[in-house]
Amino acid sequence: MCVSIPSSPAVIALERLRHSYILTNTLLGFGRISLVLRARSRKTMRQVAVKMIDKTTMTELDLEQLEKEIKILMFLREHPHKNIINMLDFYEDEEFCFLVFEYYSMDLLHYIDSKDCSEHQLKSVMRQILAGLQHLHSHDLVHRDLKPENILINKDTGHVVLTDFGYADFCRYSSKLDLICGTFQYMAPEILEGNSYCKQVDIWSLGVLMFVLYAKRFPFNGNTQAQYERNAKNGLFSFLKPKEAQISKQGCSLLRDLLSATDPVKRPSLVHVCMHGYWKE
Repeated sequence: MCVSIPSSPAVIALERLRHSYILTNTLLGFGRISLVLRARSRKTMRQVAVKMIDKTTMTELDLEQLEKEIKILMFLREHPHKNIINMLDFYEDEEFCFLVFEYYSMDLLHYIDSKDCSEHQLKSVMRQILAGLQHLHSHDLVHRDLKPENILINKDTGHVVLTDFGYADFCRYSSKLDLICGTFQYMAPEILEGNSYCKQVDIWSLGVLMFVLYAKRFPFNGNTQAQYERNAKNGLFSFLKPKEAQISKQGCSLLRDLLSATDPVKRPSLVHVCMHGYWKE
């Protein structure tokens, strides 16, 4: 798919970007206020992904979130991890913001839709997601939008990185967040109920994400949003059987632990998740 790239000479950030990168019209992804285009470094000729954000269409809240996202990406560039996307460059003017990232061939949703993954392959993906999430939480960062679309993978090597920090924020256990945000099907019960929350919301999303990877469906049934929300709040998920998705009994045990704990206080910590017997099989 081709897109039009702003060409006005008034767009200073774009001109600076073009000094270092060769932009293409190839669309890698898009959101409400952004496009992600494929580009190439003039210096190394390696492919990169450029997130182009039109600030003129953003609300005041959008601009605040963008400012926070940039601060977090800058922080993560100073505290890198192999399973967190690396921001290579950043350009901004009054109209546009351009974020340059490492290039990955596809997101995890398209990856699992494109092939039948074995439990061994999915376990490798989950281990990397866990490692990236541990890194975030160790720096008091909560992602708040953990889902397959926000996880990128190199389909040749299987290397995985967490991306899209548009809803991320700093949150220490002594403090709480209250913004209702994220993707509905992955929202923890405390967010759905409008309560304050902290890092535990990512652990709930991790359980939903794991279920989706293995079963290729959501864990909570419901013909309407209200029914789905009610089942999620009560931990009433459609149980995944070992024969349904090539998952062991230990894998089912881990999913039960993650998706039954609607109370964030009783939800397993990342340390407990990593120590679960599933990873030792």
